[in-house]
Amino acid sequence: MRSVRSKVSTFIPVYFVLLLSLAQAQSFVPEDSIQDRMARFLGEQYLQSTFAEPDLVRSYYASPMVSYWGRKNVRIESVLRDKKSYSRRWPDRTYRLLTETLEIEPVQNNPDTYFVLFEYEFNVRNQSKRRSGVGEARLVVREDDIGFTILGEDGSVVYRF
Repeated sequence: MRSVRSKVSTFIPVYFVLLLSLAQAQSFVPEDSIQDRMARFLGEQYLQSTFAEPDLVRSYYASPMVSYWGRKNVRIESVLRDKKSYSRRWPDRTYRLLTETLEIEPVQNNPDTYFVLFEYEFNVRNQSKRRSGVGEARLVVREDDIGFTILGEDGSVVYRF
């Protein structure tokens, strides 16, 4: 039979190794996944861009030209005018990303560039009309150290409520 002392001496090094491993595990914060980063960008920035100042919206897009709703080489000023017009037409609006629909696919031979597909709920109103439903957005985005930049944007209404 082993003595208590030999049991304790065996236990103590194992105990400290476990404590050290636990401390290291707690200090290790895993990097966000592309899915998490993209969901934050879409929910907090892209879907809210009709509320933002033009200079902030401009920073979301690759300048000076992007693909925009079926048209290529659209000047960023045209995108900003379109978003401003939409804001005036629908002054009361809310959007909610349906995160379970988010699909991200890397663009082949183009590092840090992605095809992004997702759905969102929308509810827009003005003094005389109300529209709500689910929309689908199709984006091409590039990620760099600062965040995401939109290279192309398209979409459609999936259905109305």
